[in-house]
Amino acid sequence: MWGVCFSPWMDGQDPTRGDRISADALWARLGLVAADASAFRTYGVGSGLENAAWMFKVLGKESWIGAWLGPDPVANEAQIRELAQVAQAGHVDVAVIGSEVLLRGDLTVEQLRSCLALARELLPESVPVTTAEVYHVLLANPEVAQDCDMLFVNYYPFWEGESVDAAVTKLAEWHTEVLAFADGKSVVISETGWPSAGDPHEEAEPSPVNAARFFDEFTRWAAATDVRYFYFSCFDESWKSGHEGNVGSHWGYRDAHGAPKQWMAQHLADRAAAETPMGTGAPGAARNAGFSNADSQKP
Repeated sequence: MWGVCFSPWMDGQDPTRGDRISADALWARLGLVAADASAFRTYGVGSGLENAAWMFKVLGKESWIGAWLGPDPVANEAQIRELAQVAQAGHVDVAVIGSEVLLRGDLTVEQLRSCLALARELLPESVPVTTAEVYHVLLANPEVAQDCDMLFVNYYPFWEGESVDAAVTKLAEWHTEVLAFADGKSVVISETGWPSAGDPHEEAEPSPVNAARFFDEFTRWAAATDVRYFYFSCFDESWKSGHEGNVGSHWGYRDAHGAPKQWMAQHLADRAAAETPMGTGAPGAARNAGFSNADSQKP
């Protein structure tokens, strides 16, 4: 994959209640997925997650680091200032100021713009600044797009209630619309994915088969159109079920322990075999993609 969304919280942990992750635990979680992509994204700094930035750089990965924004202006400023410190140390390639804050209603447009302005003031000029938002919210707020160095956009056919049959076609249509709106700025997909279990959402059905199909069709489309993206998400995380219902804990392409889900491992093996004459080299291709248990060790 080009990029993946990295959230390291294990069963029993919940970042929304202030849980911390140690540097050793963070390194171990990253070691499970280090071979999966060339770029990694996080959603905040603090609680130990700030260590992810230098770890990404040690491993030669692009480091897209977030400042988590919510309704508390004091906490928001603290996140931005801590992100700036990490960036001053040379560990940030792109700064992501907030994720879906307008969609959730945590901030107004003007409040978000103020956060972006503070980030631009504090971060090195060489570090691009953006925010992550669902495509239709971004389209409705062109002034936010103007404040971003690039557009960082979430596409979720699942949450739009689309059948997996039409999911990537609809995503491609949305992306075309955003490209026209961007007026020359680069557009990077900040999140997309498909859950492997949980309750359906209108015509969208979570299942291992559908998760594998969406992954296959989306990654082929992204490669064919030269689109940069971050796939959601590395791991299943139980804490998310408290925010999204039972589907929330099934977005990972790896399970909560870090092992590749059966559908992903089988899918990649089948895909490698189909793309290699006579199937030779398919197991090696699967390993090189980073989905072998043998490779899931501390780097």
